[in-house]
Amino acid sequence: MEYIDNDIGKMRINLERLSYRISNCLSEFNAHMDTVGHILSEYTHDRKMESIGLMAGGVAHDFRNFIHVIAVNASLIKDSTGDSVTLRRASQIVDVCLKASEIIENMMNLASTDEHPKNRIDLNEEVLNNVHILKELMPEGVLLETDFAADNPHIAGDATQICRVISNLINNAKEALCQDGSISIRTENAVLLEEDCLKHANARPGEFVVLTVSDSGSGIPQHLLPRIYDPFFSTKKRHGNTGFGLAIVYAIVQRHRGWIDVESKEGAGARFSVYFPLIRGDGCIV
Repeated sequence: MEYIDNDIGKMRINLERLSYRISNCLSEFNAHMDTVGHILSEYTHDRKMESIGLMAGGVAHDFRNFIHVIAVNASLIKDSTGDSVTLRRASQIVDVCLKASEIIENMMNLASTDEHPKNRIDLNEEVLNNVHILKELMPEGVLLETDFAADNPHIAGDATQICRVISNLINNAKEALCQDGSISIRTENAVLLEEDCLKHANARPGEFVVLTVSDSGSGIPQHLLPRIYDPFFSTKKRHGNTGFGLAIVYAIVQRHRGWIDVESKEGAGARFSVYFPLIRGDGCIV
């Protein structure tokens, strides 16, 4: 009986060890599947954005011509009428045409595949220039903080487009705040290894300048995160929000061989980190 009890005890220990190993394997498998799912989601989104870009480019040019004709004729009516009702209606038409033109311009920017000239850009300097301008437009209760931690902040890019990335991310953070709150803009250098790139389809090893814009706002619900870069999609129900801000940021970053990492929890703010390839002193991208 003693031998049997010893054998049963050994079997129990072996089964517990086996169960522990199986549990660890399942946990690793689930973690790998989550990573694969995230990468597939990014890949699918990239393909979707390409399709939307093609469609937008196909219709935006014609619509711009139509809007131009309407706006010109409405302006002629404004200049020639003496009737107050007609003047008011013509003015409304002109205002609507201006807003429509802005949307069309956004669609064309989204669809653009043109190669913009790449120059050496100091990202710290671009952020500083934008913050000086945008600070004046912030509500009184919003604190705008900067942290220039990147000791080598140089990237290769189009300054106008990089400026748009910075301003759109800051405006997106501002809209996430109800009234009071804080927005933080940080630059830093990062060296990524293979294992650091597993969760992002567009990530790759190398040296990068990272631009991070975070806010203390309401955050983004997890189920909405896969849609935040979709054109016309917005979590803000404010007048005048066309839902193009993050879509254009995504497109510009892609053109600069970068990617975006977003972290957010509902009620705990959001953080957008944009990775741009670092450019060395000799002009070579690392």
